[in-house]
Amino acid sequence: MLSKTVLLVDPQPDASGLADLGHALRNTAELLTVSDFHTARGFLRVAPPNLLVTNARLREYNGLHLALLAGRGPTRCIVYAWDADPVLIRRVREAGAFYEDPVRLPFAVASYVAADLPARDRRTRAATDRRRHHRGGRRSTDLPALHQSL
Repeated sequence: MLSKTVLLVDPQPDASGLADLGHALRNTAELLTVSDFHTARGFLRVAPPNLLVTNARLREYNGLHLALLAGRGPTRCIVYAWDADPVLIRRVREAGAFYEDPVRLPFAVASYVAADLPARDRRTRAATDRRRHHRGGRRSTDLPALHQSL
């Protein structure tokens, strides 16, 4: 029995093309597949997996709900969506989860399980542009270049 577990939450895992996910994890982790929010929430409460991989679109619920629940414990979370937009990706990262393109997911999931990554995606705070918090959008380091051009 493998020591790590991966929980895949997708309403239609075979139709979404993630059948190769089990093949990618065959020597790395045990893959558990569920198709609805309520069953996944039960797993997160009773026996949290090492990695939660969830579709952002879960019928009446959203995969971000599961990412927020996983954020309370030691479980890493990956959210994917076939029709992702920049706002969704930002929300995923704000929830502390990782966003991954579903086409890349079967190739990347083993790395997420084996890597020494932090439990949460730390890019949200570091990636913000600090210039937007200042009037005029300029930093003090921009000023010498501005004075030289005058």
